[in-house]
Amino acid sequence: MHLPEDQMQHFYDYFDSGKPFIALRTANHGFWGGLKYKKGDKNVSLREMLGGTFMGHHGGWHREATRGVVVSDNKKHPILVGVEDIWGTSDVYRCHNDKNPFPKDCTSLVLGQPLINLKKDAPPNAKKEPLPVAWTKTWTGNKGLESKVFHFTMGSAVDFENEGVRRMTVNAVYWGLGMEKEIKPDSSVAIIGDYKPLKAGFNYEKLGVKPRKVGYYK
Repeated sequence: MHLPEDQMQHFYDYFDSGKPFIALRTANHGFWGGLKYKKGDKNVSLREMLGGTFMGHHGGWHREATRGVVVSDNKKHPILVGVEDIWGTSDVYRCHNDKNPFPKDCTSLVLGQPLINLKKDAPPNAKKEPLPVAWTKTWTGNKGLESKVFHFTMGSAVDFENEGVRRMTVNAVYWGLGMEKEIKPDSSVAIIGDYKPLKAGFNYEKLGVKPRKVGYYK
């Protein structure tokens, strides 16, 4: 999907605003036909802005879940405070390769280890190495303002049933707003109300997926 340019301008303005980004799952390959955002006179790719983009399914799509492995060198990062378990049924994306290695301006927080099936207690797929699934970086737009960026290639609806996925995302909000001191390891990230995520897939009619205004979800 690609929105009309007058609507895309809201994105472009935000990219220049110095405000934080949280980019989840498929955010790194959105906007059909390219981003069409320029910094100066050069087009900017989502890879450049977010630090990586979808290059294929490393884990088996709809077949292999992901277990998050905290990067030991960065385990004290504010986004990882109180995070003890990271798991989800979404597969590990490959976002980097030899031609496009993990960027030097990114800080890797979590690696994703593909499992042999979709069960939480499944053993790892020994044939597939863990790859980065969560990292941070800084983006500087046309106004010279710096935006904190948290990119997490997990984050499907089912993934958010996992406390670790929720806690990382909530912590990232505080981190992005410069409120790291407010991040507590025992802060509640409990689900409020009923949460019954739909299964993943493209058969939207069968899944009951319909576009609705924000008010529907209040």
